[in-house]
Amino acid sequence: IYQSILAAAPEQPEALHHLGIVAYQLGRFQEALPLISKAVSLTPENATIYSNLGLVFEAVGKADLAESAYRY
Repeated sequence: IYQSILAAAPEQPEALHHLGIVAYQLGRFQEALPLISKAVSLTPENATIYSNLGLVFEAVGKADLAESAYRY
């Protein structure tokens, strides 16, 4: 469903965020990272997205970036 939404509206932040979460849950961290990063850039006031970005950064071994994301 999220992919269909993004096909019609590639800048839809919630679809990007949730598709990134699905990728993360499936262990596809490299796929999740650009999706959630893009969602953050589109909605920088959303702390939940930053938190999930931190999880992905941790999963790919970027503790310093994870810490920055969590501090938002």
